[in-house]
Parts: sequence; C-alpha cells; structure tokens
Amino acid sequence: MQIHAVLFDLDDTLCDDTGQMFESIRAVAGLVPGGDPEAIAEGYWRISHRFWTYEIHQRPPESLESIREMLWRQTLEDAGIAYSPAELVSLAAHYGVAREKTPPPFADAEPTLVALKARGLRLGIVTNGVSESHVGKLARLGLGHHFDTVLMPDQTGFAKPDPRQFHLACQRLGVLPEHTAHVGDSLVSDVGGARNAGLCAIWYNPENKPRPGTASEPHHTVQTLADILLVLSC
Repeated sequence: MQIHAVLFDLDDTLCDDTGQMFESIRAVAGLVPGGDPEAIAEGYWRISHRFWTYEIHQRPPESLESIREMLWRQTLEDAGIAYSPAELVSLAAHYGVAREKTPPPFADAEPTLVALKARGLRLGIVTNGVSESHVGKLARLGLGHHFDTVLMPDQTGFAKPDPRQFHLACQRLGVLPEHTAHVGDSLVSDVGGARNAGLCAIWYNPENKPRPGTASEPHHTVQTLADILLVLSC
C-alpha cells in the first residue's frame, strides 16, 4: 500500500524525553522532606507512565498543573508521606519549571523529516502531550515548520490509542488511514493505536528491546529515524 502521509509521536520519538523527565523527577523528589528520593522518583515515574500511556484517553481534558498535582499526590500517598496542599502545589510547580528544559531533537530527526517532505509526503504530529507544554516544546525543538498538522488531546478531546485521534489526523491531512503511517516508541499508544485505526504502524525501537508477546505487533520496526526512509521505500 502506498503511503501518502506520515504521523509522528513527539516524546522519545523525535527527542529524548525520558532522560530529561528522570532528571526533573529526581530533582523534585529530593525536595520531599522525610522521604527516600530514589523511591519517590521511581514511584512518580511509574504513576506518570501509567497515566500518560493508559489513562489520559479515558479522562476529560484538564490543565497540566492539575495533572501534575494529581500525579505527585498519588506518589506521596503511595509512599505514605504526609503533605499539605501548599507543599503539593510547590512540588508540582518546581517540577513544571524543571520540565521546561527541552533536549535537542535526535540527530536524524530533521534530516528524515526533510527527506520525507521532499518525497511529497504530508507530515503530522500526534502526541499525548498537552498544548500547555508541547506547543512551546515543539517550537524549542525547531521542528514545527515541517508538520502540516499537530494534534494534542486537550485540543481535540481524544488521545492515543483512541482511533479517533488518528482518524482526525488523517482527515486534516486529506489522506485515508490505509495510506498513512504512524511512527512512535510506545507499543500501546502508538503501535496499538495506529493498527486499530487502520494505519501502518512503525515502532521506533532504538534500543532494540524485545516486544512482549501480548503487545501489538508493528508492521515495521526501526532503530533509527533514518530507517523510516528505507521502510517506506519497500
């Protein structure tokens, strides 16, 4: 099937978000009095990963501030640490400041986008990040001008892996799902979501991790973004 458009996830697909996130979590975990910073950091990571991967598409849109306060509240409660409302707000605020630091895009991100556009393909971003953080993030990455549409859950009312988010992206690009590929690092949000929506699912797996047997099977797997050019040539 000929591909006319390619959709991309943003975090950990076009840039290293996990590394920066861990750095921010550890910095804030160290501010919690009476707690083990490493255990708190691991707890926040686990709860945050579950929310952004499995829960965000089931919840109504809410502010990023309220989401972060909710995640830190769950982390502290799970760790058995008492806190005041003011302390919770302060932790979430410190975390928000730390997360504003944006790592550079992966080295092959922009060359790959340029090459895809040169082939006449339309490009889009489908991220579960909300506009409050990710509009600025995309601008700081310097990649926004390559994309014909950008979809974020608080703007559309949908989030990956909901097929409606992928279908809306295809509609905006004027292409059919079967003529569209989606590239992302998550087997749940990206691969599973794209497959269920009828798109060609490309798993970005730079560390060559084994795929759990219960996870959705991608149509293609790439270890570099540049490999997408080879995959779409076959």
